[in-house]
Amino acid sequence: MNNKNGVSIIWLIIGVVLIIAIVIFGSRLVKEELKKENVEDIKTQMLQVQAKAKVIFEKYHVDNNNGLKGTQMTQEEMDEKFNATEAEKYYKWNQEILNEIGLSDIQLEEGEYFLVNYETEEIIYSKGLTTKEGETYYKLSEIKELQDKKEEESIEALTN
Repeated sequence: MNNKNGVSIIWLIIGVVLIIAIVIFGSRLVKEELKKENVEDIKTQMLQVQAKAKVIFEKYHVDNNNGLKGTQMTQEEMDEKFNATEAEKYYKWNQEILNEIGLSDIQLEEGEYFLVNYETEEIIYSKGLTTKEGETYYKLSEIKELQDKKEEESIEALTN
């Protein structure tokens, strides 16, 4: 009887270790999947902003009374974070602007915003997306380029 109890305890320990390993592995997979979904959500939001900016810009060309939305950026503001030129072509869209133009489904955190260049249709996300290597991408075009270059690998590498 003692011999059987000893074997039962060994199998119990092996079972517990296996369950722990499965839980750890499963939680890592879930975390990675959530990161992928977050990147796709941000990219989708940027594409929505880009589409709305295009519509606003087209209406502006038809009737100049339909003004461009957002606050025009200064070069100092752009250099501070994005090191971009032609700051006067970028307009800042915060939550208030998003709500005003019908994109209230996009919810930004305090201090977050999008920068819109109506002419080039470039969108910049103030928070950016950071890879595991520590590189941060702010522009929609950079994110698309990164995804094209390393389709699945880059999505997995991006974190927020």
